[in-house]
Amino acid sequence: IRLNKVTAKAYDSTLQANGTILLSEESEPTLNVVLKSRLDSADVGKFLPQLEKTLHELDLKGIFNSTIEIEGPATNWQQWTSQANVTSPFITAQGYKLSNISLKASQNKGKIDPITLRGTFYDGDLNIHATMLADQDKFPYEAIIKLDRLDISKFVKAFPSLRTNNIA
Repeated sequence: IRLNKVTAKAYDSTLQANGTILLSEESEPTLNVVLKSRLDSADVGKFLPQLEKTLHELDLKGIFNSTIEIEGPATNWQQWTSQANVTSPFITAQGYKLSNISLKASQNKGKIDPITLRGTFYDGDLNIHATMLADQDKFPYEAIIKLDRLDISKFVKAFPSLRTNNIA
């Protein structure tokens, strides 16, 4: 099956797919596709109702633009070889603000490495580098988080409950 700019729109999100799906009687379906999307965080709970409660508690707000390249068995995402690039100008989660977001991840047959997340967090530079094993039940991971030049006064101003004589 050849996908040539197959486009779907639901709510305030869009998805475009290009590539091939190989169907064979001798083996399981195989993907070789590129997906481009614009996802409004408000739509995620509508697409995945089982996550709606968690997303409500997280209070995630933002728009995510992504390009994801996938190659591998259609029925087992954990065995894909894939590349993902996700960007967002601005998101909030539980009131915390992150801007200029760039997330890149590579997966090769069960291991997601590297995962890099960069963004601006209250004028500070946030850099996260992580690895994850996607082929295990609990998704074990390791992460290094680095935050440089955080403007503590802006951070504390956004969260008055943090104000103490030691911080502000």
